[in-house]
Amino acid sequence: MMSSQSADETEDTTRTSLVDRLFSNFADDPKGSVHRAWGLCLLFLILQIIVAVIELINLRQGSKSLLLAVIWSGLLHLVLAVLGTFILRRFSTLFALGFLLGFLLVVTNQNLILFCCFQDRMFGSPVNPKTNRAFSIVALILVIVLTFFTTLLARFRQDLAMAAVDVKGLGRRSGEEDWSSYSEQQ
Repeated sequence: MMSSQSADETEDTTRTSLVDRLFSNFADDPKGSVHRAWGLCLLFLILQIIVAVIELINLRQGSKSLLLAVIWSGLLHLVLAVLGTFILRRFSTLFALGFLLGFLLVVTNQNLILFCCFQDRMFGSPVNPKTNRAFSIVALILVIVLTFFTTLLARFRQDLAMAAVDVKGLGRRSGEEDWSSYSEQQ
């Protein structure tokens, strides 16, 4: 009977130890690790926006589908950069972190689709028919970087989460009594 329990415990520790081994370097300072990883993501998001603007300039007579993809992805990456920074810095509740995780998954999948669709196509001006090559390569790099960050954020979301009343600007307002002192008065 004891051997079956120890086998179950060994199997559970094997499963958890794999995840723990993957993130063991980040476990000492999870909040700092997530913020540093987000800084790396921001660098690549800014790179994608710059490449999108360059593509927009080069695609005057190119493919309309690539033009639409460039505009859409540039705007979406800009929204992700602003929204992710706001959630991680100011409003890191469990709901907001879950929303950010979902948004990251959608953007990561979009980047994978953009890479697959535009990597082998010859679009652009007649002078430079491969203007989409940099766009698709940066999209693939963003897939890798955002997948890593999404996994890291999912692993440490409990360490980052704050209660809604602890978030700056919510819960307590100047001139109001503290909730704990209010409950003690009753």
